[in-house]
Amino acid sequence: MRKEWIIRMIVCLVLLVSLASAANAFAISPGRTTVNFEPGIIKAVKVKVINSEAADVNLVVFVNGPLAKYVTLSAERIQMKKSDREFEFTYTYNLPQSLPPGLNDAEITVREVSGVETGKTTVSALVAVVSQLHVLVPYPGKYVQMEFMVKDQGDKVKFYLPLRNLGTEKIESVASTIIIYAPDGSEVKRIIGSPVSLFSKQNVELQLDWEVETGPGQYRAVAVVEYDGNSTMAEKEFLVGDFFLSPVDISVNSFTLGEIAKFDVLLENIGNSRIDDASARIQFFDLDGRKVADVSSTPYSIEPREKKALPAYWETVGILEGNYAGTLVMRYGSKTSEKQIRVIVEKDAIRAEIIGITALAIAAPESGSSKFSPIYILIGVLVIGNALWAWMYLKKKNAPPGA
Repeated sequence: MRKEWIIRMIVCLVLLVSLASAANAFAISPGRTTVNFEPGIIKAVKVKVINSEAADVNLVVFVNGPLAKYVTLSAERIQMKKSDREFEFTYTYNLPQSLPPGLNDAEITVREVSGVETGKTTVSALVAVVSQLHVLVPYPGKYVQMEFMVKDQGDKVKFYLPLRNLGTEKIESVASTIIIYAPDGSEVKRIIGSPVSLFSKQNVELQLDWEVETGPGQYRAVAVVEYDGNSTMAEKEFLVGDFFLSPVDISVNSFTLGEIAKFDVLLENIGNSRIDDASARIQFFDLDGRKVADVSSTPYSIEPREKKALPAYWETVGILEGNYAGTLVMRYGSKTSEKQIRVIVEKDAIRAEIIGITALAIAAPESGSSKFSPIYILIGVLVIGNALWAWMYLKKKNAPPGA
């Protein structure tokens, strides 16, 4: 029993190694061939198998899918050596007089076969690549196939509508409309495209743009295409922006060094839907890079456009007065965003700055103070030095000849 278990473990390890080494061992081209249906047409397609890892491989070739019975192969087994860069074979399709309207397809599969035999057990690593054959059969009359894609570019959203006339008749007018909805179902914007005509088997891609005026958030777009009394539609959800928590301020009130400090991290939900698990984490370090604080708030819900203070508590026993640098990490769901912060700890106050968003008020020196900033001393030295150099230069210039 123990011996059989060991054998099975060895087989599994060999299989894993075989799969890992074969994952990118070979490739196929073309990945897809698309043709319009013609009754009784016979045509050959060349396929290349590329030995991308320069490995010894044994391959089998087979066909499946609705059109498999109309496809014949020039090779069903392929052996490639390390020195073989590629292998070329052909498949030939011989289409019948009629096929169902729409997409009819076949898959030409090239699969590696390798076996490890242990007694009665054989294990094969089956890594495969596929070249597709797509045959488009026209629908009687007028028929538009539509795809729908959305691309967010910050202040502009682009909607793409690839259209294909799969019917037998020309379409005189194809009208496109994009309707954008907020999370509550209210209509935000309606964009109407210019009408186009489509011949049978013709493809066209329409583009409609939305200049975003309502701010970041989650939206739903419905695409409606109407043509000669018919219509088709599709919808997609999309985001404008990618992070919807914005830091506003960090404040600490009623503080004495040595006690617990309460940081209020003020965040705004700039999106258009509620965030249920917003949290904030503050970390900062001393000048030697040692971590001084690492505190987090509990999760809070924040409504759209709402500002909410998230409290985080820090024990300051043993903490020294001084300047510290760190980060504010905001989180909800699987999304995070980080901002740099600066913190000044004093005996009776903590002041925090979110770099680029808030600023610290730096107090001026008290009247009569004998402390000077090093920068002021440096400036004074430079001014005096320049004045002496100018005096000596002018004195030498104005001196009588031979002096």
